[in-house]
Amino acid sequence: MAESSPSNDLRQILKLMQKREREHAAEMQELRNAIADLKENMAHGGANSHVLQWIFKAKQFFEYYDTPDEQRLTITAIHFEKEVVSWYQMMQRNNPIVSWNTFVRSLELEFGPSPFESPRSTLFKLNQSTSVHEYYVQFIALANKIYGVSSEALLDCFISGLKPDIRREIIAQAPNTILKAISLARLFEEKYSFKPRPYHPNTSKNTTPNTSPTTTQSYTNPSQQPLLPTPNQRPFPQTFRPNTIKRMSPAEMQSRGEKGLCYTCDEKFTANHKCPNRQYTFLQVEYEKEEEQTNTDIPALEQHLEHHLSLNALKGAAGVGTMRFQGSLNGMTIQILLDSGSSDNFLQPRIAHCLRLPVEEMSSLQVLVGNGNAMLTEGVIKEIQVKVQGHTLTLPVYLLPVSGADLILGAAWLATIGPHIADYRSLALKFYLDKKLITLQGELPTLPNPAELHQLHRLCKTDAIAELFTLQLTQPLPLEDDGLVIPENIEPEIALLLHTYRMIFATPKGLPPNRSQNHSIPLLPDVHAVRVRPYKYPHSQQQQIESMVHQMLAEGIITHITSSFSSPFILVKKKDGTWRFCTDYRALNAVTIKDRFPIPTVEELLDELFGAKFFSKLDIRSGYHQIFVHPADRCKTAFRTHQGHYE
Repeated sequence: MAESSPSNDLRQILKLMQKREREHAAEMQELRNAIADLKENMAHGGANSHVLQWIFKAKQFFEYYDTPDEQRLTITAIHFEKEVVSWYQMMQRNNPIVSWNTFVRSLELEFGPSPFESPRSTLFKLNQSTSVHEYYVQFIALANKIYGVSSEALLDCFISGLKPDIRREIIAQAPNTILKAISLARLFEEKYSFKPRPYHPNTSKNTTPNTSPTTTQSYTNPSQQPLLPTPNQRPFPQTFRPNTIKRMSPAEMQSRGEKGLCYTCDEKFTANHKCPNRQYTFLQVEYEKEEEQTNTDIPALEQHLEHHLSLNALKGAAGVGTMRFQGSLNGMTIQILLDSGSSDNFLQPRIAHCLRLPVEEMSSLQVLVGNGNAMLTEGVIKEIQVKVQGHTLTLPVYLLPVSGADLILGAAWLATIGPHIADYRSLALKFYLDKKLITLQGELPTLPNPAELHQLHRLCKTDAIAELFTLQLTQPLPLEDDGLVIPENIEPEIALLLHTYRMIFATPKGLPPNRSQNHSIPLLPDVHAVRVRPYKYPHSQQQQIESMVHQMLAEGIITHITSSFSSPFILVKKKDGTWRFCTDYRALNAVTIKDRFPIPTVEELLDELFGAKFFSKLDIRSGYHQIFVHPADRCKTAFRTHQGHYE
């Protein structure tokens, strides 16, 4: 037993070593396959815009196999090909890459997308030109590159780029996610691209096959073929007999009944008799129902399968294809809008209720509005008589709450008047009514006039307007070269952020804006004006003082003043050799009421930084020039030079 125990242990150790060797071989094979994929993608990394995808795959690969940082560059460099090899050799010769992160940043800057590209604008302009799947792939690729856009905005952008017929169906379904929208878009794409199969009539079992040559029939547009095409072959073979019902006279039925024979065959009829000639007959009974004839008298309204209302009719805007008239309905003056872009005639419901017109109830009719939404009608009036410029027009209308006009005359009314001449330049409509040529002259569009204060006050009191805004014209600040230098070893995201907000780092010019907390200088009671004798400065600094004062005057930071306050100034040299203009306000601070602000504890601030990875420091350029001084205290900041008195 003592000899067998070591042999068993040795055998188990050998099996374990073989198992680990097989696992290692499998991992190495998987590593070779993954490297081959990286090799194929890297060979084309400099020729397309998929370098970011390759970097993502490479990071996932190295993190999965826990590859050390110093080995990642070696593994990647082995599989470089084509122009990538030349670029890597140049980088190693001029500025050697020593870390994986540095290599990734260099690769993004060289072969990645430019930080000045705008995928947001490309996404907003994207439209479907092929299939829904290809459009969805392009949309997701662009949406993955932008940040700060809400999911609702992305959903609206995706729906607006679809084809018109699919977009209209998707808007009616009102999806709340992109996943639901793409599912509906694929479903409606199959609906519009469906083509029915050719019709092949079925034949009975006893028919013989037709051996004559047949032609292949495919589905085409019905509008391109005659209404009743002549078939090139018989719909049924010659042996097909659709009517095989045997009719018997009463005498024959009585004779068969006396002999005990079946009515359809010559066999004896028993309880278990199964007739070989039995047939099934379909009996259909139709009941006459009293249908409501609500819409039979308005054929002009029902000729349109899709009811729509243009944006001009909805908002009352004057556009091409519209005319305005003034008419009367049952003695009430109404505004009429002729809009060829609307499908039907629409009347304000409040006018119908006010005049007590005979409104008939109907199922809610959905009307597609020009802004992409849908509205429901509140009823229908079969016939109204409207007087326009001495002529009486009879027409049916739907009730729809629109703000464009009291009555909308759409394409349904234009179809009833027959041939007509519409001159939208001179706003004239000519047509025949009762064999007489009628000319309706439209009204010129009225431009908005300046409103007075008492008119706006009355509109606010009567709740006629929802909100009131004041517009002020301001000149935009020109973007100048701020001289912002971005280091080469900075993260691409931070570099893009600094470039986007480069105007923040520009040299400030002029006075800072008026804020809620401006700087004030309260003095102690019974304190007179502070006046300190100017310091003596070398003659070599005189030209520098004049230059700095002239620059501050040009930027609007200081101005000439006559004040009883005066503080000295001094020039202090910076580390870069330039001069800093400093004003000595120690005498003024001695008679100023001090503010007491609570200073936070340093230990508490350090506790708040627990878990943070990125730290930033802000150094305000010319910080004292960016603090707005209260106008009443500006005279206290006065200083004096050999050229004059300034504040």
